[in-house]
Amino acid sequence: MILKLIIIFMLLPIGMAILLGIYYRYTNMEVKGMATVDRLLKERLKDLIFNYNFEEAKDILNVLNEKKQVEIVTTIAFDTGNILIYTFLSYLILEYNTSFRHSLAAGIMSSALCYIEGAYETAFYHARKASELSPNDVELKEFLLFFHVIPEKLLSKEEAIKIATEILETKKNSKAAKGILKEI
Repeated sequence: MILKLIIIFMLLPIGMAILLGIYYRYTNMEVKGMATVDRLLKERLKDLIFNYNFEEAKDILNVLNEKKQVEIVTTIAFDTGNILIYTFLSYLILEYNTSFRHSLAAGIMSSALCYIEGAYETAFYHARKASELSPNDVELKEFLLFFHVIPEKLLSKEEAIKIATEILETKKNSKAAKGILKEI
């Protein structure tokens, strides 16, 4: 009996190593597989958008969760730098006037396409709209503060103070709100 236990304990680390190796191999394959699926999905969506097939692109995008939508659309915008991505988002906003869609448009225009003249102003419009549609969303309010710190200062000092104060009522440790109040 003791000999059997000794053999089992000696083999246990080997068995665990084998199981861990199998687990790693399959999970690593799954991660690689997901990366391939994401790449193919991004390419398909980009092709649809650039061929003006917004309806089919919308159908594909709508089956994805919001995080994945942001990731894929933002990647396409950075990869291409093409304003057509914004045109597609405008099409989506016409159909679904939601804070998420406006927030996505604001994010694209204030980052990937910010070099286009009027991009920050467009982003500011969408950020305001997103905040109006979801007035209790603190992250959207924090994003609005960004428009006070850019050189164009699209958000006035008075509005920045008001928004920062509102944020701190809900989120006491907001670095964005504290930073604005400290700067002003």
